[in-house]
Amino acid sequence: MSSLKLLMEGYRPGDVPRVTRSGESYQQTYDYFYPQLSNLVARYKAHGAHDQTARLMRDDFEKALRRYHEYCIEQNQGAHYIEVGLALKTKTEFEHVIPVKVVRDAVLSDRMTIDQALNMPSCKLSKAKHKQLAKLGLAKESECPYYFWRRYKGLGIQIVTRSGDPVNFDSWNLDTHYEYFK
Repeated sequence: MSSLKLLMEGYRPGDVPRVTRSGESYQQTYDYFYPQLSNLVARYKAHGAHDQTARLMRDDFEKALRRYHEYCIEQNQGAHYIEVGLALKTKTEFEHVIPVKVVRDAVLSDRMTIDQALNMPSCKLSKAKHKQLAKLGLAKESECPYYFWRRYKGLGIQIVTRSGDPVNFDSWNLDTHYEYFK
């Protein structure tokens, strides 16, 4: 009999205790991902080539960033911003107002810090408006990441912070975002 058969035949994984969400679990998530992202940035810069290895490091950075946002922002706070007038039954999406690939590349080129990337703007947006963004060619592009709301100007919507403060698409920028969401 093979040793794999002995190890796996009839195997059932044991129950793993659920993690209780708390300030501690969010801090642990930060403490887990920050060094991982820092390491990926350092490895990417040291690698010096634009090959498959570099591509995989960019992919890993993006996956870690998305997982952090999912746990610490989307599942904790919902999003930084909300489309005004969403009905309770409206299908929504957690939208990275600046596309993740833009933020990833901004960190890798020293234009943005990892902490800024971890707190990048996100918005609860209706699926219909998200599809409209895609039709406008803006699903994965940003005219200007600093003035990130420019992507939304053609959608005909209003946005508020999760606290209900209105956002002015012309003046709200990354500095405003990071000052507001310290």
